[in-house]
Amino acid sequence: MKTKAEEPPERRSMENKNMKDPKNGATENTAEARIRELTEEVRRLERENKKMSSLGKTQALLAEKKLPGEFAAFLATEDWEDTQKRIGDFEKAFFKAVEAAITEKLRGRAPMAGETTLDPFVLGFMR
Repeated sequence: MKTKAEEPPERRSMENKNMKDPKNGATENTAEARIRELTEEVRRLERENKKMSSLGKTQALLAEKKLPGEFAAFLATEDWEDTQKRIGDFEKAFFKAVEAAITEKLRGRAPMAGETTLDPFVLGFMR
């Protein structure tokens, strides 16, 4: 015969559920508690499945719009319409930031026009 310490934790928790609840004095039925736990687990798994499905669709839409797929986890939601709106907003902000970075990088550089003088070092190779 096993002692309480040797029993698996699942069994100990089931026994604890059969004890009286000190708040309302009612005895909780183990079957009802198990049903409630399983129902919560099913809901959690359904939400997770929906999120994973949304994540895949989000990555596909980002690829279609030529945006980095690494942002899919930040943009995906359970509601597909909300996800599409987020991607649209992200697309505008992303390309605006890229354009600003390019403009900043090119600022102050005049395009080369006319005849240019070559570096004497380079001229040495051309002879």
